[in-house]
Amino acid sequence: MITAVFEAATGVAATESGSATVIENKADQSDGLFGPFRIGPVVGVGLPNLLDFGVTSKLTRYFGAGFHVGLIPKFRISYYGDATLSFVEYDVYGRAYPFGSSIFVGAGVGYATAKGTLASNYDLTPYQAIVPTLPATFLLNSQGSVHTLVLRPEIGLFHPFDSGFSFGVSVGMQIPIAPSQVNLNENLPAGLPQSVIDQFVGPSDQKVRNTLRTVGRAPIPTVSVFVGWLF
Repeated sequence: MITAVFEAATGVAATESGSATVIENKADQSDGLFGPFRIGPVVGVGLPNLLDFGVTSKLTRYFGAGFHVGLIPKFRISYYGDATLSFVEYDVYGRAYPFGSSIFVGAGVGYATAKGTLASNYDLTPYQAIVPTLPATFLLNSQGSVHTLVLRPEIGLFHPFDSGFSFGVSVGMQIPIAPSQVNLNENLPAGLPQSVIDQFVGPSDQKVRNTLRTVGRAPIPTVSVFVGWLF
């Protein structure tokens, strides 16, 4: 009975060989290939990032850290504006497990890059009398990008099983801190009259600029479900 109490309190197993007693440490069930330090890849899905992937680690029972990349393929949401967006966000993060269990609070800091595109087709036949070399139609593809320093606080649950398979969920916010200037890229036909630029190109570029400015300044709620393998 004394031996059982000793094992339960200390996590140490006692075995007797003749008159000698040998103390053997029991392996912590949460340990991995490198003992209490565990590291491995994770991949997930969620919102607004449709795909998340990266590397995460448990440094101890109470602390973890990792690298995260979030991707959003082309999409359009009226809240942001008229342009179609693609998005990539990458950050490094730290996590605290205050109870030494699966529940964590954490925060990441990194950069997000949003690219906006607005494609419109215009009839230029009225202008061919002024510039005969103009095509009959003009496909205007206004493009722009903005880079933003972001802070990503989160709270969630992450549980690595004995086998190494890991499962987690998290909720948080993606908070823009310092957006850069919106950069626009244009590919205009040679000889395009200024009146066409003023009538079509300017308004289209402004829609892209407005969309990217909104993305660069608007906090976004985040939700993610992810799986991984920690060694």
